[in-house]
Amino acid sequence: MSISKKLLVFLFVFLLCTPLVRAAVTAQAVAGRPFGVPKTGIFGLMDLVEAAEECGCEDFLLISTDKAVNPSSLMGCTKRIGEMIIGSRETSQMRGVSVRFGNVLGSQGSVIPLFQEQIRTRRCVTVTHPQMTRYFMTIPEAVALVLQAFTVGEHGNILVLDMGEPIRILDLAKTLIRISGKKESEIRISFTGMRPGEKLHEKLFYDGEVRLHTPVAKVMRAQGRLPRWQILSHRLAELQMLPYYPNAELIRAKIKQIIPEYEWEPTEDLAEVGVTETERVGRGLLTQSQSAV
Repeated sequence: MSISKKLLVFLFVFLLCTPLVRAAVTAQAVAGRPFGVPKTGIFGLMDLVEAAEECGCEDFLLISTDKAVNPSSLMGCTKRIGEMIIGSRETSQMRGVSVRFGNVLGSQGSVIPLFQEQIRTRRCVTVTHPQMTRYFMTIPEAVALVLQAFTVGEHGNILVLDMGEPIRILDLAKTLIRISGKKESEIRISFTGMRPGEKLHEKLFYDGEVRLHTPVAKVMRAQGRLPRWQILSHRLAELQMLPYYPNAELIRAKIKQIIPEYEWEPTEDLAEVGVTETERVGRGLLTQSQSAV
């Protein structure tokens, strides 16, 4: 048992925490640091899950994100692999559920406090792209729906919150300018351009996922393919060795092997690292998600 895992076990025994909630790794924490992504966002989660089960936790909740759908960033990849771990991992007693949703207004990292500060100081309001949209919900709504989803979820489920219609970020900025008592003509809006790993629009479901109803009206269940645990654990063991090599491309290539939908293309010399979706299905390496009815 690693030192980090021993510490987790001690904390579980000391705090007696049941259930356990694993929240998001922020984009800022992993941006430009591919070597630390597997250790923190993936293997940290695995240590947490194993320690929780060893200490008798009955329930485990993974807070996922819409960035896990067709991920274009390493943060999104960590959340998708987290969904895979929770959905594919065999467990003897602990119920594991993932809840996937978009942005929460006013939470840490939310764009609203940034816009409000820019407006308050009459600085230029910075918007990434005039057509960029995101899903939003309030903190009380997100908390209530996450708790309801966790209540009805069964082991391995990926539950998705109803986020309504996506909102254009530019419209959000203009609304904040108006409700701040200022005219749009008083505050200049500047478009900064999309950063690496950003998408113009996010999605809540993969194209191949079936949307199933749950007893909670605003909570859906995503039924799709997840890798068998034997295959996933083998791929993760291979990934675990890569941070010791100074090659960010190799880490991303291995992650793309685990998540074929990862929107990143390897260089030609790394192309042989990947395995296509068709090959995986043909070899029987994929199974139906345990979230199936």
